[in-house]
Amino acid sequence: YPPKSLIAAGNLISEYIFRDTTVTLPIKYGRRVSIGYAASRTQPVYGSTYRVLHELSNIDKGFKPETMLDYGSGLGTAVW
Repeated sequence: YPPKSLIAAGNLISEYIFRDTTVTLPIKYGRRVSIGYAASRTQPVYGSTYRVLHELSNIDKGFKPETMLDYGSGLGTAVW
C-alpha cells in the first residue's frame, strides 16, 4: 500500500477510536486499515515508553527492569 494511503487509514481509525462519543459503531478492519493503524501507533507508543524508561534510569542508575506489564488493548508495541 502507498504510504499516504496507510497514513490516511491510521488517522481515520485513530480519530474514530479517540473521539468522545457514547455511540459505538462497529469498526471494519481490513488489511489496509490494520496496517495503517499499526503504523500510526507504533512510533508514539515506543517513544513514550522509551522516554519513561530513560527517565527512570536517570533517577535510579541501578534500574534494570526484568519484566514488564503492557496493560491495554492496543498492539503491544510497548514490548516490541
